[in-house]
Amino acid sequence: MQKEKLGLLVISFLIVIFAVLIVTKLSQKADYVTVLLYHSVINQDEMPDKYLDKNGEVKSRYVITTENFEKQMDILKKYNYKTLTLDEFHDFVTGKRDVPKNSVLITFDDGLKNQYVNAYPILKKHHFKAASFLMTSKIAQDNEEYDAKKGQYISQEEIDNSKDVFEYASHTHKFHKKTEGKKAYLIAKNSKEIKKDLKKSFQIVDKKYLAYPYGVYDKKLYKLLRNLEVKCAFTNKKGKVKKNSNVYAVKRNNIKNSYSEEKFKKIVGIEIQ
Repeated sequence: MQKEKLGLLVISFLIVIFAVLIVTKLSQKADYVTVLLYHSVINQDEMPDKYLDKNGEVKSRYVITTENFEKQMDILKKYNYKTLTLDEFHDFVTGKRDVPKNSVLITFDDGLKNQYVNAYPILKKHHFKAASFLMTSKIAQDNEEYDAKKGQYISQEEIDNSKDVFEYASHTHKFHKKTEGKKAYLIAKNSKEIKKDLKKSFQIVDKKYLAYPYGVYDKKLYKLLRNLEVKCAFTNKKGKVKKNSNVYAVKRNNIKNSYSEEKFKKIVGIEIQ
């Protein structure tokens, strides 16, 4: 009987210690936040040939298998990561709030249907939040049956049905294009044209946040974005985001399918034991 009581006491003590360690970890304040960037999320057995090399491995840096995406979300869950909303992230960068040390911002570009079909259920299962940057002119009017081999875009109904996980922001309206000289529209077009396109896009989405098409931008855009009251604009440059960083040149880390678990942990900032 004494041994049983002692055993229960030891177990109870270990549970308390474990709980204290978790609370302590979560209460630590972040010095930086990592922003993750995804594009297409497709099941391995449905992967279109155009995304595969001759060995059957995913070659596109803009595609990740659903299986690998889920493994990465499992890692974030295992290490008790908090997924930030866009406003929480903005307030951290501008010094208006602290966030837990284990914080991350998950983002998706292009507004593809496969993100809704494959990524959304995984994020929902883990009670994660994420931001999706839409090319608003591409929003589908009808709910076409999903086909991994087609370049399908999310529908308005799917947007409405996924707002428990996703918040939707702008990837421009029609300016995800390049000129014949291979210059991104946000660089090549004049301010009046850019402003018109962005205003149209912001009328459709919920949040005044922008992801630059191709990650390309220049400093002349800053004034225009301020006039439109855009809170943050995101690039494709790698790195971690610290307080008081430039809100119109936010770094993001494009996550490739080829990344190992150790590589993913390193990008996020998880200490490898």
